[in-house]
Amino acid sequence: MGNIIPLKEVFSKHKPEALRLMLSLTHYRSTIDFSYELLERSERTYGRLRSCVEMLMRVSSEGDMQFKLSREDLEVSRRIDLEVSGFMGSMEEDFNGAKASPHLHNLMSIAYSEVIPRGRAELALKALNAFKRIDKVLGVLDDVFGAKAFDRELIDKLVKIIVDLRQAYRERREYEVADKIREQLASLGIKLMDSRTGTTWIYS
Repeated sequence: MGNIIPLKEVFSKHKPEALRLMLSLTHYRSTIDFSYELLERSERTYGRLRSCVEMLMRVSSEGDMQFKLSREDLEVSRRIDLEVSGFMGSMEEDFNGAKASPHLHNLMSIAYSEVIPRGRAELALKALNAFKRIDKVLGVLDDVFGAKAFDRELIDKLVKIIVDLRQAYRERREYEVADKIREQLASLGIKLMDSRTGTTWIYS
């Protein structure tokens, strides 16, 4: 007794997508020793994945579109293709999610370290399409890629206006007002991240 955990209890503490991701990224023939620690790890992966895709969406709509990739860009594009092929190949191999998992993490690392910082719309679109293909298997980003995507695009535009307004207050050294804007956005689940290159945000 005590080895059965109701889904209602699980979902009261964690997002359903985290459980789906955890189950998808194991081999379906393997026995899963469920633990909340394992689920928490999966939820962190889900949060990182979601934030990555949201940032790529912003770069794809706001970044530079030059229609000509440099040699370095082409190498990044090639590595994206390799990780997608590796992921899909692993899933086609008797739905081996455990073997596919490293390819997902590698793809996120490429996006965070080499696509998003470049601010190139072409590369961002390439990475977005890669994540779309992968999510057709995982099914954890339906609200990002699906019918609600337009709503998210509108929200992004509104947040951008607020972020620009906050930056204007910061430049005028009205830090109290700027901090208040940050706090109010945080209360709505929008976390601002300031850096030397500007302010980005994620949805928590």
